[in-house]
This record gives sequence, structure tokens and C-alpha cells, in this order.
Amino acid sequence: MLVSTLWVADDGAQTDAAGAGRRLAASVSGLALSEALRPVAGSRGLHSALSWACDLDSSENRRFVGAYRRSAGRPADALAALGYETGGWIGAALAAVGGQHAQTGVWLQALGSVRLDSPRGLVTVDARSGQASAPLYLRVSELRGGAHVHRAVAELPAPPPSHRALQALLETPRSGWSQPYLHA
Repeated sequence: MLVSTLWVADDGAQTDAAGAGRRLAASVSGLALSEALRPVAGSRGLHSALSWACDLDSSENRRFVGAYRRSAGRPADALAALGYETGGWIGAALAAVGGQHAQTGVWLQALGSVRLDSPRGLVTVDARSGQASAPLYLRVSELRGGAHVHRAVAELPAPPPSHRALQALLETPRSGWSQPYLHA
């Protein structure tokens, strides 16, 4: 598991250096901990960044979380939210072309122009790159009602499209994904 640390003051503000009256806070990869996984010792209070949290305050997310629990018999997680969103995205594109997906160019244009209100928030597609864009949230891991959840505490700003780390990710081949991810 990828873990990085930062020092925070007693009031929760991040600081640059360790010192008296400060505590260590750890941040982990967004998918390292999931509502579907059993909590590990010491996982409460971990910070992560991911594009979904179970407690996002939107009608679409509340509808999804409730429907998923009723259907699957377990809490929703980020990958379930992505799968649900993928279905919504395809459905919106099919509606835009009147169900006529056989014309590849028209179908791809419809997929690339979808604006979708999803459990994660508004999802759009960049017309130039074809890359889907959705909000990114800072989350804190906690136990709530005996369940392990990740509470959204803030929406994070999007990285600039020209950021070199982002460009490196977009320009290299991707492999090893076990779950679908949105990209038009």
C-alpha cells in the first residue's frame, strides 16, 4: 500500500515540519482502502483522494447508494459507482443518437459529448483529448455505525492539464486494469 505522511497541527491545518503539538497524518492511495474491504488496524483517520465517497451530498449519489445496497446487499464502493456511471454514460449517448450506434463516427461523437450528473458529481468529456473529467475529493477514513466509510471533507482542485505527471500517465500505455474506467 502506498502511504505518504504529513504533519498536521492540532487544529487540523497542514504544516511543513514536525514539531511539538503536532500529530502525524497518513494519506494513502484512494483505492487502497475501500468500503468493501475489511478495515485494517489503524486505518481510521487515513486521508485519501478519490472521485467518489459514499456520503457525497447529492440526490444522484443518495439514489445510487440506496439502490446498490438493496440490490447487492452490501455498501457501495468507488468501483461500483464507476460501473453505475459507465452505464449512465452509455445510456445518455444511446439516447443522443436515438439508439442508432452502428454509425461509428456519430456514436463516438455522442460518447464524447455526454454531460452526466453521476454519483461522483458532474462528469464531462474534454472535446480535445476525449478524457472524462469528474470532481476529486479529499476523504478521511472513519468508522460510522459499525461500518468503515470514507467521508468527503473537501473537493480538490483539478490538476492543470499540462502537469508533467498527468501527461506522463496519459501518454503511456495502460494495462492491468481489472475494472472499466471512463474514457471516450
